[in-house]
Amino acid sequence: DGSTKRILCFDKNFAFLGSFGSTKESKINSISYISTDNEFIYILEEDGVIKKFGSMGNFLSAVPTDSKFAVSLLVDSRKNFWVTDLEQGKVYCLSADGENLFSIDRKTLSGLFIESGKFAPSSIAISSSANIAVADTYSKQIKIFQIN
Repeated sequence: DGSTKRILCFDKNFAFLGSFGSTKESKINSISYISTDNEFIYILEEDGVIKKFGSMGNFLSAVPTDSKFAVSLLVDSRKNFWVTDLEQGKVYCLSADGENLFSIDRKTLSGLFIESGKFAPSSIAISSSANIAVADTYSKQIKIFQIN
């Protein structure tokens, strides 16, 4: 719930279980995106901070990123964070402790795509075959990359 800066929790039958994020211990400043790895809940805040919560909403950690306008988050099977940044035209891959492992940006794409100077990644998905799909809102394309 972006207006109250809380995460509302429901069961599979949509029965309300409770919420978190409104207390001093589990404060959420802004919600840009929410993700889970079926063990933890991750909140991507608009300033690029990733907050990790337990399944009951208990705050566990915060990881800052270099993102200035973070719009989506994905947590892969290795617990790496994938963050898309529309304004910088960048996709970050960060370790669980926030180390920048690599990024995909306009420079990386130079020569690969017709309009490589423009790249606006808005969403991301990873396939079981280790391909990464990035929605580029500028070109209105899905760009697919292989990750090693």
